[in-house]
Amino acid sequence: MRTVSCEVLYTIQDLVTKSLEGTWFKQYQDTFPPCSAVGSDSCLRGAILKTKLKNVWMVFCRFIKTVCKFQNAMKDPRTRTGFELYLRMSYRHFSESCDSRAPPKEEGDTSHMKRRVINGKVIIIDFLINDLSFYLESERFRNLADSGTVMASAGMYGENDHAMLHQKADMIIRIFLKSEISPKLRINIAETQRDAILQLCSTGKVDRGLFHPAIITIFPNLVFCWKKFCNQKLTKNLDGVKATKKQEVSSTPDYMGPLLIDNDWYRKVKTIMSITEDHTTLRFTVHHGLKLILPQAILDLKRSHNNMPLPHKAPSPQRFVPSYSDHPVLDAHHKPQRHSFHPPPAESSIGQDGSSF
Repeated sequence: MRTVSCEVLYTIQDLVTKSLEGTWFKQYQDTFPPCSAVGSDSCLRGAILKTKLKNVWMVFCRFIKTVCKFQNAMKDPRTRTGFELYLRMSYRHFSESCDSRAPPKEEGDTSHMKRRVINGKVIIIDFLINDLSFYLESERFRNLADSGTVMASAGMYGENDHAMLHQKADMIIRIFLKSEISPKLRINIAETQRDAILQLCSTGKVDRGLFHPAIITIFPNLVFCWKKFCNQKLTKNLDGVKATKKQEVSSTPDYMGPLLIDNDWYRKVKTIMSITEDHTTLRFTVHHGLKLILPQAILDLKRSHNNMPLPHKAPSPQRFVPSYSDHPVLDAHHKPQRHSFHPPPAESSIGQDGSSF
């Protein structure tokens, strides 16, 4: 018997379907009763459905933007440290109290740990930071698995790369899923999910989807806490801006006043002392920036008012020595000769040998 190709069979099937539709579809359609009022209801239902879908797409787009911002922010060590500190210290801000306590397990008792309700789920607060670390390490594992797939398609995937991928998976399991510290499960997932991951790893199915069920459980809680963290940070920034604006408005200094030269505001500006200027001048240039020119006379006047009175000093060389009634006035710049000095006649000195000088 001659064989028929698949293309010929598909063509024959298409022709038979069209023949049946042209012959029997009209009769089949007439068996249903006419419904004229359904058209308006269907149009109204279609409009409502479009509106709901539009809102759903808006929410979905916002969620995608939030996830992208979260992933980019976790690459910054400072932002990640701040978020971890928020998870550890400010858990009351994003969670509700929960009085339920879990029964002790065989692997370790977690009843003493704090439990809170986050996003409608009861989780252990002490494991939130572990959830974040597990998510980031799982993302690195997934990127490593994707790189291995690309290398395998190019014929560059070797045994060392395969061993490195398995070592990464074993490290994540030993730290978060099967820890040496009690309790062995260190993240907020169910034990059934943990057992499924361990079973896949034991059978050798180590690929990019190994930790996907655990990430699906953990990631919504992290995004919920991230939104609360961003809102709190934005509120603090807005409060700080408002406080600084009020402070600037309440204490605006008079920059042209000569009596404000001892305040701290001018220390932030490059200050120049000038002998030629008579007034305080504030200048700005693109090259040098803001400059404050202070006259030297105003500074001297300000310092003379603030300083205490100095003790009496000897007369300066610019002044004249006061004269006695019977002595001529001598200039301080003129150095008198020894032979021109004559003591008063009433006070003559007599030496030991009786001679006067």
